Amino acid sequence: MEDIWVYIAQHNADAADALIGKFRVRFALLARTPGIGRRRTDLRSDLRSFAVGNYVIFCRELEPTIEIVRVLHGAMNLPAQFR
Repeated sequence: MEDIWVYIAQHNADAADALIGKFRVRFALLARTPGIGRRRTDLRSDLRSFAVGNYVIFCRELEPTIEIVRVLHGAMNLPAQFR
């Protein structure tokens, strides 16, 4: 997330702060309701995804918590990121 913030902040620090805030809200939602999000068995058998703007949060359930695996821009070649 730091890399995302730095990249966006080069152009607009307020927008970078706002996006990180949106990520944190989604992380809290995912922690409360780990079964939400789209199953991503095309990438990994235990993976789920949740979009936030142009970005995608990838997570997996680890009872009793979740693990945020990656946060990637949706335009990236996502399968290549999970090889």
